[in-house]
Amino acid sequence: MPPLLLLSLLLLSAFLAASASSPPQDLQVKIQDATLTEDDLVSSSTWINSACCPNGLNAVCWAAKLGSKSLPLLLSKGGSATLWHEETKTSPSHFAAREGFYHSLKALLDSLPPSDAALELEREDEHGNNVLHLASLSGQVAMVNLLRSYNKSSDKWMVNANHNGNTPLMFAAFFSHEKVLERLLEVDSVVEGIDVQAGNGRTALMLAASSGCAECVRKLLVKGAMLDLECEDGANAVSIATEKGEAEVLQILVDARTEL
Repeated sequence: MPPLLLLSLLLLSAFLAASASSPPQDLQVKIQDATLTEDDLVSSSTWINSACCPNGLNAVCWAAKLGSKSLPLLLSKGGSATLWHEETKTSPSHFAAREGFYHSLKALLDSLPPSDAALELEREDEHGNNVLHLASLSGQVAMVNLLRSYNKSSDKWMVNANHNGNTPLMFAAFFSHEKVLERLLEVDSVVEGIDVQAGNGRTALMLAASSGCAECVRKLLVKGAMLDLECEDGANAVSIATEKGEAEVLQILVDARTEL
């Protein structure tokens, strides 16, 4: 082979290798605007799973965080649905759930074998939150339904408490997401743990009373939530509602106590 041709081939090989291991120009903008194309993603694009986006995120985490329509393309070209952000122990599914992006979460879970998708539901971030915690936090009842469809064999992940002792039900109660709370209360194990107390002793009922969510309070009482449990400072649901000036909630609680 002529030396000049050999040199040209070597240079071309080096260029292609560099292109595969380096993200395309304006990657962050392309993911954000969903203008990423297959031409940007050769089959050996090793950069996809590297910390190539803001805050050390990989491309899949960044796309999940933004709810980008480029996410399925990244997954189809070798992007990992389970490679999390090491610093915060946050997976792409956590980002999608926290930001309320249903279609992103579905794309991530659909890209995994069923057994791996079920395990993904149990993974916890640095605060001990799983994807159901974050879906409950964002108030996405459709997302809660979606998560339930990926793991019907066990309910443990639905009642897990985070590092502060908060369950998904508590998040729904505190942030007044009554539709999410209603859906969670359809699960037997959630109802069985309805009076679980967080690290400060507060229950879902106390949190609903604190937030002033009358419908959440009603639904919890119907499912058997206890009125007179006390938290660390001695407060209960009635005293919390009184302190917060939540007149409607207080009336519901007083009426419930009268009926006991």
